[in-house]
Amino acid sequence: MTGADVRDPGEESMALQMANFNISALEKQMGELNEIEAALRRIDQGIYGKCFECDCVIPYARLKAYPAATCCTACQARLESAHGNLTPSL
Repeated sequence: MTGADVRDPGEESMALQMANFNISALEKQMGELNEIEAALRRIDQGIYGKCFECDCVIPYARLKAYPAATCCTACQARLESAHGNLTPSL
């Protein structure tokens, strides 16, 4: 073991925090990528922009703000009030 291998507890704690932060950031990015890929599949299937709950057209303003939306605003609000911040299964 060399002197470079030795870390004090503060350095070790900071390294662990940074690793956890990086993992969280990667998980968030992977989630966003999965949502985009699901939206692209819906485009290919011809169902992009249709609400999974009520089958109505999702308003353009909502899709512009959140292109991966799977529910119209009304259905999303209903889902969130009933179950927390959830989206329907893709």
